[in-house]
Amino acid sequence: MCQHYFQTRRGNKRVKSLMSAFVDLEAGVDREEVLEASEEEITDFIQDAPDEDDISDVDDAPTAGPSTVAPVLGIPEQEKMWTDLLERASLRATRGQTVPDTNNKNSIHDVPPEFWALSVFPGWEDIVVFHIGRCARPELGIKAAFIMPLLEKQVWLEVEMSYTLKAWLQDIPGVRLRNQQPILHALSPLDGFGAPLSTNSSKPLVVGSWVRIRRGKSKGDTGMVGKVYPWGCKVLLIPRLDPSARDKKHGKRRRLDDNLAPKLFNRGAIELDGSEKLKVLNKGEERYLWRDLVYEYDLLVRRISFSQVEMAREIPDSLAGLFAQSRHPLVRRYRQKLPRISEWCLVVGDPIMDTSSGRVGLVGSVEDHGLEIECDEGLFTVPWAHCRKTFQVGQYVEITEDCVDRWAGWIHAIEDGLVHVVSHNAQMNDKVEMREVHPNLVMVSTPPSSLPLPPKKDQDPIRRTKECPWKGTLVLIVRRNHRWRGKTGYVEDAIVVNNPSGKPVLSLLVRLASYDPNTPYPTLWFEYLDVVDEESYLPLNEALPLADNDDNLYHKHVPTTYVLEEKGRRVYLEPEPQAEADPGNRTPLPDPAERCLSPAWDPSAPEPGSSLAVSSPTYWCTDRRLHGFQFRAKYQGLNIVAAVRAKLNGSDGLKCVREDTSLHEELDPAAVLPIHPTARHYDMFLVISGEHCGKWVRGIQYKKISPKDRSDLEWTVAVVIPRTPFMHDDLTDERLVLHSSCMTLANETAISRNLNENLRRQLRKPARER
Repeated sequence: MCQHYFQTRRGNKRVKSLMSAFVDLEAGVDREEVLEASEEEITDFIQDAPDEDDISDVDDAPTAGPSTVAPVLGIPEQEKMWTDLLERASLRATRGQTVPDTNNKNSIHDVPPEFWALSVFPGWEDIVVFHIGRCARPELGIKAAFIMPLLEKQVWLEVEMSYTLKAWLQDIPGVRLRNQQPILHALSPLDGFGAPLSTNSSKPLVVGSWVRIRRGKSKGDTGMVGKVYPWGCKVLLIPRLDPSARDKKHGKRRRLDDNLAPKLFNRGAIELDGSEKLKVLNKGEERYLWRDLVYEYDLLVRRISFSQVEMAREIPDSLAGLFAQSRHPLVRRYRQKLPRISEWCLVVGDPIMDTSSGRVGLVGSVEDHGLEIECDEGLFTVPWAHCRKTFQVGQYVEITEDCVDRWAGWIHAIEDGLVHVVSHNAQMNDKVEMREVHPNLVMVSTPPSSLPLPPKKDQDPIRRTKECPWKGTLVLIVRRNHRWRGKTGYVEDAIVVNNPSGKPVLSLLVRLASYDPNTPYPTLWFEYLDVVDEESYLPLNEALPLADNDDNLYHKHVPTTYVLEEKGRRVYLEPEPQAEADPGNRTPLPDPAERCLSPAWDPSAPEPGSSLAVSSPTYWCTDRRLHGFQFRAKYQGLNIVAAVRAKLNGSDGLKCVREDTSLHEELDPAAVLPIHPTARHYDMFLVISGEHCGKWVRGIQYKKISPKDRSDLEWTVAVVIPRTPFMHDDLTDERLVLHSSCMTLANETAISRNLNENLRRQLRKPARER
């Protein structure tokens, strides 16, 4: 059915205009008066005279059929109008084409009138039709102007096209132009004959239908049709307007916003606020005007053309709940037409109960309007509003409302149409959490299976041998980018194989210690440096040395390990007890924990006698607590890497050797000087004196004691435990405050720096934020 139509007869200057309710509001107002009127006068004019159609929206709302359209023409008059229109189209189709008259400058083609499609801007269709119906002169020859439903941005004209008409159309607001000419498309008589008939086959909108707005301020919102007009419909929506949202600085009002959550219109809250006036349009129907928007009861009213709406197949659960709380009588009357809730989980085979009749059956098929359930009595169609899934107490279900966090548990009870689900929550101190949800928001799931732990072994079945004492040892896998990295396993076998380059390497067969029901006790081969001892974090030959003989096959192929493996020792050697000597026989040693600025003895005291025997001095680089550690030091003006080693001549003494050369020469301990950390050092340090001697630390922050001496610093450090290659250090909770003279720089490799870069930043972050 067309939406706007007017007809003129040849020889009769009388124009019969048929306008919609949208046009009738301003039909009697002069155009000049409208342009000169202020905004308040226009608002008062529209508000003080509500439409007659709106007054009878609730009481006289029809249910279905053609009577749901607002009465513009009677049914017999409409049929007669369309019959005459189609007869003229058929008559034009049978006539032949004549030769155009070139003397007539006003006519383009000397042919009978035909249909033309005039291109307009979106949303301007009603304005263009209204302008043509009001301002068209009879000499232009316009027989009809209307809008076809489902055809956007077009106005159909039945007219004999001419240059005069084209010039007149280009001045109409909303008409699209190309090269300063209106965009027109000629339609054949058959197109004009079939186009009106195509609208009868489309499904019409009726009161109670649920639609989704396609464009505009309310784009994407879902609402219910409250009334149908020839050009569109009235839609009831949940408002997205915050009553308190007002810009006090600029005095601007905040209108509909997609970011605001939808909520029902609250008249009491607005009247209590009193900042803006609320105008009552109709007290009996509770119609209000607030911020230039019309509200009925607690819903927003918007009049939208057919081209801007489409049938809604789903509605969110939050909007459906707000419509259920609404007091609007139309929503309560047509509640059974509610579309499907988008969060519902209903599939074929689910047990369903019809709440209106009490029937129980299985879902046979899922349709747009509802479900078809198979009962003992036969096949029935149940609307979405009456569908409810059935469950039993004790079933394990999963809530599908939140796709991110699928919450599962057991059904505890079913009361008041809601399912009570309980579940164990380990994050709440092993408490039980309960939720109440709609039955259609849950689905039956498989309960978790609790597998028993594997039996604990009383003894290791893998036998150790003298040639390979590593069998049965619990190791930690440290291979980079491996799926088993960080897991523990037992060494089952060791073998020497050739790598792809042909070099023989030592490989270990490791059996995973953790239980996996899919692959119980899997095994995999690793190279020697890919695993370390789980207890000491040392390579296997360091934790469990092999027999040092020529017959041992594995001893020849064990790779040489350097400082990073040796730094991982957790057990620090305590200093051996020394016999107390007579205080007069030697110079008393200063306390290494403090910087001793006083002389070693009283200058006024007499010099020691020559008869006293002087014992060999003790140096910091031969301390037993530093045995096996590598550090950076200065020797004869050079920066070197030194280490404390045991002497090989059978004595119990220690020596300081150079490690950055292949000679490993023994150094004079008196000439070995530590490299104390300065303000630019934030790497790993080694404590060389005091009660914390032998600990590895990392700098957190420092404090200057002397403004002139840059090395006079007091450091706050954290104690760390170095790991083997390809693993970052273990950070302990111990924090120390040490002077820089109590520490020396550690020999940290580039791999260790890269692995512990995040640890360094983490330690320094609190100091940087201050």
